[in-house]
Amino acid sequence: MSISFVGLKSFVLESIERMRVRGAGLDAVKVLLLLMVCKKKFDLLEAERSIQAREGCIKGLSLDEFCDVQSLEYIVAQIVEGESNSFFSGAIKSIWGEIKSVLNSNVSERSELVQLWDAFRCFYFDGLDHEEELGKLFEWFLVELAERNSNKGGYLFTPDGIVSLMVRLLEPKSGEKLYDPVCGSGEFLIKAINKVKESSERDWLHVLGRERSAETAFIAMANAYVHGISVDSIEVCDALAYMNYGEAISGQFDLALANPPFSLRHWDGPRSSEFLHYGTPPQANADFAFIQNVLFSLNENGRAAMVVPMGVLFRGGGRKKLGRGCC
Repeated sequence: MSISFVGLKSFVLESIERMRVRGAGLDAVKVLLLLMVCKKKFDLLEAERSIQAREGCIKGLSLDEFCDVQSLEYIVAQIVEGESNSFFSGAIKSIWGEIKSVLNSNVSERSELVQLWDAFRCFYFDGLDHEEELGKLFEWFLVELAERNSNKGGYLFTPDGIVSLMVRLLEPKSGEKLYDPVCGSGEFLIKAINKVKESSERDWLHVLGRERSAETAFIAMANAYVHGISVDSIEVCDALAYMNYGEAISGQFDLALANPPFSLRHWDGPRSSEFLHYGTPPQANADFAFIQNVLFSLNENGRAAMVVPMGVLFRGGGRKKLGRGCC
């Protein structure tokens, strides 16, 4: 199947819509995430085989010699085998189990999945930076996902313009450490790493993102994987309630970026005492809890950028005192 980059994006959207209309048991979003992760692994395996061919030591069959279902199953097995992160590998196996049952059936969705994987498998990302091009497809998909869920609860996405501005303000440098306590789909982490790659010969940045939603954390891990970043950079946990703040976070980072949920209610204040140096915010509003979580993650020369509601600047009473302490 010969297809352009624009054509691939159109085909992806059409496939999502067809799966939605048919009311298939498959989650189209999870299917697309898995296929992009598999495309990354497919190209890594093909690149490895090319090196073996040049050295005259080819091992095994080319992936093109497998049928579509076999090649996909082999790639999934390679991903799971090579990953030490049990959450990520478990999610991959779970999604693959759902897809495999459809691929082994005669239902109409089988043809859709085969065509979709064939489009990914055969597409050649011929940009200057292969990972960036595949990453751009992933980032485009995240924007589409956010727009499709804009009227629903759950998935949130920080617009690229805001992410780019905040990363430019901090100017991350090679060798620094970056923390995001509410990393969502990982857009701040990826943008910061790409910024360092553009401006440094060493192009190394240590990142840690925390995300309490398992579904969103998998998106962040898939995003990291597609960009060639360790999925261990993402932790599935609630940054306000996780109990190892003092050991793993406090004073450890040069940079912090965050877009926490505004005025989060019913957060776990009693379990956040490790970083609430300026007092405990009310359970009806976690804004100053997130600010303190970020503030005390930084070393003495650290710098941070956060998205917060305007009300943070004007609240009175006890929260005004909190604000003075934090700012």
